[in-house]
Parts: sequence; structure tokens; C-alpha cells
Amino acid sequence: MNYKILFKSISISLIVIALLCVVSILFIQYLPLTSTLKEAVIAEIIGSGILGGIVASVFFYLQELTTHQSNKTKASGFIARLTSDIKESFNRGASAWNLSGNNKFYFDNSIVNSLYDIYDKHSVSITEYQDYLKDNKLIKLLNSIYEKTREGYVIGEKIDNVLYQIVRVHHHKLNVISANDYRMISYLKAKLVANFSDEDVARYLEWQQAPDRANDLLKAATEDSNISSLIKDVMSVRQELLQEIEKLRKILSIKTTS
Repeated sequence: MNYKILFKSISISLIVIALLCVVSILFIQYLPLTSTLKEAVIAEIIGSGILGGIVASVFFYLQELTTHQSNKTKASGFIARLTSDIKESFNRGASAWNLSGNNKFYFDNSIVNSLYDIYDKHSVSITEYQDYLKDNKLIKLLNSIYEKTREGYVIGEKIDNVLYQIVRVHHHKLNVISANDYRMISYLKAKLVANFSDEDVARYLEWQQAPDRANDLLKAATEDSNISSLIKDVMSVRQELLQEIEKLRKILSIKTTS
């Protein structure tokens, strides 16, 4: 229950009732009534004010209680839908390596990207029901997975940017037009991160075979300390995420598929 809202509503009501009582009492003082009658009317006003304060307090308490129970029920329904989506992601299994996936590429061949998309899809509800889900193990773990994935995406963008600089500089020296940069970057990512064979990369990029400059660029990328450090970082994040996904599997009692 949101006691801050409840306290605020009751406080405002009591202040309004008190002000009305004060105004009414002051008004009574100016009426041509006997002292005995004034005292009786004032006592009636004070009694009505106290009764009104009690009624208002009970009303707002019951209203907040009803809202709390309603939202709690909605939160439970939301958890059920969220759980269903997560289990479906496990059932679908790991995504294929997608060389056109930009920063998401570094988390392919797993369900990391799928879980990120699920969280993104339900982010409004997660925020809306956060007071009712703060102790929920599933939400805590999913929050952690989401934040770690965002961190990994940022590192992935940095890798892409450095690879682009390496490829563009090399292609410029060879007078290779920029239209060829993308495929070469994809080639490097496939070799450096996904351990694709030359045949698999060529098939994916629709090459007869990898161009001669590919080996030179792969050597340059491999020897680049910045690239090596960033790949180490993103793979570390990936490993942490895979471990948390296993925890998620256990929480939801999902069997490991063979």
C-alpha cells in the first residue's frame, strides 16, 4: 500500500475540514444568537468536523486498500504473462549468428537479445508495478540481465566503430570504395568473435572466397590492442549474462534442452 499517498490525502482532507469548521465558527460569532445557542452550534460544528475527519480517513484508507489489491492482482497477472514470454524464448533457443545485427551481434548464439527485447516490451509494466515486484526474484534477475546487456551493447558499438576505422583506413589506401566496408567489417566480426570458418563467412557474405586484403585486415584487427581489450570486455559481459540466464532457467524450472 502507498502510505505516502494515503497520508497526503487524509492530511489534505483534515486541513480542509478544519478550515471549514474555523470559518463556520467565526461566522457564528457574528450572528445575533444567545451565548448558549452559539456554544451549542459551535459544539455541533466541531463534532461534525471530527466525524467528517474520521469518515474521510476511513474512505481514503479503503480507497487506497482497494487500489493496492487491484494493482497487486494486475501485477500477478503481469508476472504470469512475462513468465510465459520468457519460457517461450527458452523454448525457441539460441538465435543464429547475425552478422548484420550490429551491436546485438555480440550476443547472438544465445537468448540474451531475446530477453532484452522481452524486457523492453514490458518495461512500462515493470515500472508501473515496481512497488509490488521489488522483492520478486524473477524481476530482480531480469533487471540485472537488462542492465548488463545494455552495457554489452555499448561495448559492441565501440568495437564496431574501431573496426570501421581500421577497415576504412586500409580500404582508402587501396582505393577500395566505402560500399565494401560493411562486408569486411562483418568478416572481421565473424572471425574475431564467432570463429566462423572462411567458407562459412564467404557463404554468408556471398563471396566466392575472401578477398586477399581480408587476411591483412584480420591481422591488423587482431594486433590492435583496443580491439583486443574491447572484445575481451564484451565476451566477459556475455559470459556473465549466460550465467544469469542459467539462474533464470532454474527460477522458472525450465529443463535444459539436449
